[in-house]
Amino acid sequence: MSSESVILELLSAGEQKVYEFLKRHKRLKMSMEDIGKAIGEETGEKVSEATVHRAVRKLYKEGIIGIIASKEKADPNEIIYYGIPDAEQEVNHIIDMVNMLNQHTSRFQQILAKKEQEVERLRLELEAAKARESMSATEPWIQSFVQSMQEMVKGEFEHVQNLAIESAHKLEDGRIAVILRVNSEQSMM
Repeated sequence: MSSESVILELLSAGEQKVYEFLKRHKRLKMSMEDIGKAIGEETGEKVSEATVHRAVRKLYKEGIIGIIASKEKADPNEIIYYGIPDAEQEVNHIIDMVNMLNQHTSRFQQILAKKEQEVERLRLELEAAKARESMSATEPWIQSFVQSMQEMVKGEFEHVQNLAIESAHKLEDGRIAVILRVNSEQSMM
């Protein structure tokens, strides 16, 4: 992007002192006022809070520093000195970040798809359980129907141990469609 001499031309004398201070310290968490005082202690010339604000704003705009907002409003933000950006390095860094973001996005989509499948499976299980509970609790004739079906199936298949209603639906014409689940010692063909 810019060389150091071009950046220094954008800054006033006081702002240049802020630049040099941030460059020396690389990473700091101080208020703008405290930065001005610290510069004064190091150089003998205090820099005003307004000058520090202007310098930080300009350096941030040029990509020379980064600012990490503090979690607490009363705490100062963290300022990180990145240095004068090199265009080729910046492009390569951005490409790397995009590639990493694509990888994470793909992984997130895989996780989300698995969770959606699990939610659908649980929804179907819940729906089936509610249907079974509803049918057995509200319709007493269902119990006699299940017993009749068990006797009929046991007569046909001796290895059947248990018969359960998987789901039942009332059809428009008044008939009821029932799906039965048969638990057996060996699989039926």
